[in-house]
Amino acid sequence: MKNPSARFSAFFLLLACLLIDPVVAQQPTGFLSVYGNRTEVGAGLGFGKFQTDMFNGTRLSSKNNEMIFMIQTINGIKMQERAFLGLGVGYELWQHGSFVPVFGHLSYDLQKKENTFVASVNLGYAYGTRLATSSYNSGKGGFTAGVGIGYKQKLSAKLKFVYEVFYKYQSIQSTYNNTFFVNDSTTHTSTVDYSLANHFIGFRIGIVY
Repeated sequence: MKNPSARFSAFFLLLACLLIDPVVAQQPTGFLSVYGNRTEVGAGLGFGKFQTDMFNGTRLSSKNNEMIFMIQTINGIKMQERAFLGLGVGYELWQHGSFVPVFGHLSYDLQKKENTFVASVNLGYAYGTRLATSSYNSGKGGFTAGVGIGYKQKLSAKLKFVYEVFYKYQSIQSTYNNTFFVNDSTTHTSTVDYSLANHFIGFRIGIVY
């Protein structure tokens, strides 16, 4: 999906679809107390550097200047009133590419209150493509992980807002060019497969049913 307008259209179409509540909450039944849904939108900024090409024995690097916009929905089970375990799927629109993460999710209320701070962790795999730029080659998705800390605010008996600051790790499967000189006259270049890490920080806001 290289056309930017098509990627943005897909992003907002998915946003409209996912905001429809896919889960009907049930009354508490012991340890497995409530089936529920958490749907979020957010944005993140890349930070740090990652290695790129090798030039005559020197490893080059590039700054992670990606901006990402995301939407994700998680369906799961709330346990013992404070823990929520679920499976999630999302869509991430990067400045240079797009990804569909599929992940397991665990969140935990830090206080046994209706309005409370909450921590979360995501582990999964992101499918998609990061496009090539003048600084690095294109790449495919890979392992993804993230942690977050936020605040959950009650709106009604079955509806809450959640605000969260998060860190995200994304592995990219790509290639780098190994270029070197022989006898100061002949240039040789080979292409090498490798995995590189991208790091992000950002903010999400969501609705918990």
